[in-house]
Amino acid sequence: MRAIVIEKFGGPDSLVYTELPEPEPEPGHVVIEIRAFGLNHAEMHMRRGEWAEAAKVSGIECVGLVAPGKPWSSGERPRPSARPPSTSR
Repeated sequence: MRAIVIEKFGGPDSLVYTELPEPEPEPGHVVIEIRAFGLNHAEMHMRRGEWAEAAKVSGIECVGLVAPGKPWSSGERPRPSARPPSTSR
């Protein structure tokens, strides 16, 4: 899959477009096929190294579709396991 990752702290030039392995869903999770994402204010601080916790893959706010795979039980709320480009927490 294609992703924008933070290879080092710094300015916008520290964001690198790369290919990563497709994520595998963990039990009780789903993978989301990302259709659109944005870089938000928090990610600006992550990129600069101003936060102790930084997501390697950018795009923690995203829109997409649940990828085909193992269905979940009726009434069960799926949790995204894709951190690329989503880091849904």
